[in-house]
Amino acid sequence: MERNVIRFDPLSDSVFSCIFADESTKIAMLEIINAVLTDAGDAPVRAITKMDSQYSLIAEYIGVKGGRLDVRAEAEDGELFDIEVQLRGQAAMNDRSWFYGSKLMSDAFREGEEYRRIPRVRVINLLDFVLRETHDDYLQPIGVMYRKRPEIASDAFRIYNIELPKFRAKYHTLESVKGNPLAQWLYLLEQGYKDEREMEVLTEMTEGMKAFAKKYNRSLDDPKLRGLYELDMSARRDRASELSTARQEGMEAGRTEGIREGRREAQVEMIRGWLKRGFTEEQIAALMDDPQDVEELIAEARGEIM
Repeated sequence: MERNVIRFDPLSDSVFSCIFADESTKIAMLEIINAVLTDAGDAPVRAITKMDSQYSLIAEYIGVKGGRLDVRAEAEDGELFDIEVQLRGQAAMNDRSWFYGSKLMSDAFREGEEYRRIPRVRVINLLDFVLRETHDDYLQPIGVMYRKRPEIASDAFRIYNIELPKFRAKYHTLESVKGNPLAQWLYLLEQGYKDEREMEVLTEMTEGMKAFAKKYNRSLDDPKLRGLYELDMSARRDRASELSTARQEGMEAGRTEGIREGRREAQVEMIRGWLKRGFTEEQIAALMDDPQDVEELIAEARGEIM
C-alpha cells in the first residue's frame, strides 16, 4: 500500500543536497553524469571517488566573490563536476557556470603543475527554464571553440545545460523514456518520484536508481528535511506569486500603452485626412479635443503623406 505522505520534489535545493550528500548515492551520481556525457557524445567516466553537496567555493580575498555548488563530484581520473539545479530563470547562467568552473579548476590546480595537466571541469545545469529558444534539444552542450571554422580549442572546460521544459514537452510517460538513460533519470527526478509504482519500475532498471530510491524513501521520514523542504516550497510559492503579480502588472501596463498607441494612431490618421483636404494647422488645432501634442501629431501626419 502506498504511504500517505507528501513526496518531496528531488530537485528542490534541500532534497537534492540531502540525497547526494554521502557515499550511498555515488553510483546514482555516476549514472547521471555518464548519461549526460554519453548523450552529448563525450566519453563517460569510470567512477566517482569523492562527492560533496553544498560545496563552498572560498573567496581568497575580502571583496572577491565566492560561491556554493549544489554538488561537487570528482572522478577517478581527476575530472571535476559541478551539478547545479536552477529552478528560477537566469539569463547569465552560462557566465555563472564559467565562473564556478574556473573556481573549481583554480582550486584543484597546484603550483608547479604544467598547464597541459590542468584539471578538466564539467558543469551540468538542470534548468527549469529555457535558456536557448532557438534550439529544440533539451540537452545543450557548450565547449571552448574556435569561432572561425569551428573546432575544439580546449577540452579543459565544458557546460551541459539541460532545459527541463523541453524535456517535459517531449517525454510524458514512463514508457516513452525506456532505453534512454538520460531521459530515464530526468523522468525519475521530474515525474517518476511522485508515484511509488513508477519508482519501483525505474528502480529495477539500474543500480544507481535503486540507490537513489532507497535514499529518497528514507528522506521522507526525516523531520529536519521536511522542515527545510517546506521552507523551499514556501519560497517557491512566494516567487511564483511575485511573478504572477509582475506579469499582471505588465499586462495592465501593456494594455494601457496599447490603448494610448491606438488612440495616437487614430489621431494621426484623422489629421492626415484634414491636411489632404487643405485644413490649416490652426484649424486642426481648434478641432482637436486635446491640442497639447498637436504639433507633433501634425508633423507625424505630414511625414507620411509627403
